[in-house]
Amino acid sequence: MDNELLTPEDMEGDENTLVLHDDEGNEITLEILVSRQDGNATYALTVDEADSEVVLLKCIEEDEDMIFEIVDDEHEDFDRVFEMFKKDFEAHGIEVEDLELD
Repeated sequence: MDNELLTPEDMEGDENTLVLHDDEGNEITLEILVSRQDGNATYALTVDEADSEVVLLKCIEEDEDMIFEIVDDEHEDFDRVFEMFKKDFEAHGIEVEDLELD
């Protein structure tokens, strides 16, 4: 998943699954492990069902649309969000080495 900003044409799924489409129209299915509200954003610890990649998302509602940003090590909220989910990584058996921290 190379796109930092995901703006889905449509969003499907249940409360534990998000189906998003990237800029090229590729479908990305993410399982939501846990989410947390912080200010006007919701952050989610997710796993890409296709390749088991762990993905941190920032979700913001903007003009009746949901905007999804991937929170990677270059994102301005990364350190705070990483700390927010630190115990959840352990609870779900996710080792920090498994995260792609370039």
